[in-house]
Amino acid sequence: MFFGLTNLPATFQWMMNDIFKDLISEGKVTIYLDDILIFMEDLEEHRCILFLKAKKCEFEVLETEYLGVIISKGQVRMDPIKLAGIAEWPTPTKKELQSFLGFTNFYRKFIKNYSKVVRALTQLTGNAEWTWGTAQNQAFQQLKKQMAEDVILTILNRTGQFRVEADASNGAIGAVLKHKRRIAEKDRILYYDNHVYVPHHTALRGEIIAQSHDHITAGHPGVAKTRELVLHEYWWPKMKKDIETYVAGCKICQRTKSSNQAKAAPLYLNTIPMEPWTHISVDMITRLPDLNGHNALLVIVNRFLKAIILIPCNIELSAEG
Repeated sequence: MFFGLTNLPATFQWMMNDIFKDLISEGKVTIYLDDILIFMEDLEEHRCILFLKAKKCEFEVLETEYLGVIISKGQVRMDPIKLAGIAEWPTPTKKELQSFLGFTNFYRKFIKNYSKVVRALTQLTGNAEWTWGTAQNQAFQQLKKQMAEDVILTILNRTGQFRVEADASNGAIGAVLKHKRRIAEKDRILYYDNHVYVPHHTALRGEIIAQSHDHITAGHPGVAKTRELVLHEYWWPKMKKDIETYVAGCKICQRTKSSNQAKAAPLYLNTIPMEPWTHISVDMITRLPDLNGHNALLVIVNRFLKAIILIPCNIELSAEG
């Protein structure tokens, strides 16, 4: 194709989409002009008389840079090379602010509450009077801080369950599509449902429970409250049982807390009868199958002889029981 034509990029993009439409629909190829990202397991034969320049190609890689992001197995993150120097970005002029917001907008999907964070800055990009105050500086610093964080996004798994989280305010609206992952890893730390997964280390688990139970601001709470405090950050299997054992063995709780459990009624010895039929026990057996008009038994026990008398009877239950 000739260089310099106004519609050349759109025409070239259309041609590429048409040639690779089958692979694109199958989710095996992504194309932006002459940047082609192929993610498949098998090497296929070259077709359509298109040629590749070897020094610009990467084959069978586990991680690659594509359109400003780093793509690896199941993950996408911002390119650290593109973000180099973001923390030292000086206070901008109006023109520089427009460039800065254009740059950050490209990575907005990596920044939580992006619209809300940049609201004070976007108000200065129009015809409004330029006023760089505390709100604008705080938004600028907050945006730089979030840009410097190593945020990782998960590549869509179409077979899993999705969760949509949406929020709105007077100045911003947003939504995010999430996959619920039971166990994940970040910075060499395992997470279970956003809680740090504590390995099977008795002393370490005991220390974590102690921080939530024995701390001066905790006040030695019970099992339920201690578990709630631990779950703010941590999780491990059979955690409730470990907390119950720890709280039950807390010396301070044993000395200072009174039991809130109802006391059992005292037990008394039954009087031993000296002759038959001076003492009997009576009980009912109900909900028996009907037989000759009877559906229950009156049970009488002679406590002296241990003899049992069964008397058939009929019990009719009303709506009140």
